[in-house]
Amino acid sequence: LQAMLTAGEPPGSRGGDREPVILRPLFCRFLLGGKICGADSGGFSGKKSNYKYHECMTLFDSHAMRFGALVGMPRSSVVRVICGIIAPTPVAPAPAPAVGAMGLTMEL
Repeated sequence: LQAMLTAGEPPGSRGGDREPVILRPLFCRFLLGGKICGADSGGFSGKKSNYKYHECMTLFDSHAMRFGALVGMPRSSVVRVICGIIAPTPVAPAPAPAVGAMGLTMEL
């Protein structure tokens, strides 16, 4: 089972650094226990999350891998997902259209 739960190496290989895999149930407990998402969010960061619980789980599932009957992801990927939940990347505002593009003209 341990060979199945290490990312980056095929089962049965030995040696090298293995990155631990965080399973989906552990991620669920982390979200709920840390109050990272949902109505009572604001646990670690002190700010309310923009995501609901099921949206956070969708983010996890979109990056998860199968390990037999188990679903998980490498720890470094989990850290990136959690960072995206706590501090989402702001979307840059669209540039303002040029004055002439709006049909306005300036006469001097």
